Amino acid sequence: MISISVVASEEDVLTIKALQHDNLRRNISIEKQNADGFVTNEYDVKFLRKINQISPSIIAKDSTSKLVSYSLTVLPENASEVPELDKLISLINKTEYKGKSLQNYKYYIMGQICIAEGFRGQQIFDRMYDKHRELYGNSYELLITDIADKNVRSFRAHARIGFELLHRYMDDITNEMWNIVVWDWHK
Repeated sequence: MISISVVASEEDVLTIKALQHDNLRRNISIEKQNADGFVTNEYDVKFLRKINQISPSIIAKDSTSKLVSYSLTVLPENASEVPELDKLISLINKTEYKGKSLQNYKYYIMGQICIAEGFRGQQIFDRMYDKHRELYGNSYELLITDIADKNVRSFRAHARIGFELLHRYMDDITNEMWNIVVWDWHK
């Protein structure tokens, strides 16, 4: 039985870091990336602690209380600590949604979502996003993230639960196309 909750301990933070490391694009084969997806950014433990003190991230644990998935809650004001997230916030704030600048909406970003091998395909992704909406839906209008064009599995999963393509951009460092997607909780 998988339970969905929020980060509540230092052990949770350290386990997120380990799961992130295991699923970083650079640490897995191209075949595995194509089949299962991947995470791109590597966050240090200090940053993970900080974001979880302010707005706890959503996690999933198995029947032995082992953390098997995470989805990182990152408020725009915390993004400046990570260059990739700071760049994303800058792009978001220059983008319009429904005729209004996104900087005029209450939003936060999904800093990253990851599900351990052996636990994929069990609706954990959907349940964690449902928990985000349950916990933060009254405080925020939008949840926004970006997904590498090459991460087809992630893009499809986000579209399935209601995220819509908002903007595409070319990352000049990686020379890759990225998709900014939005989930409007007040539609």
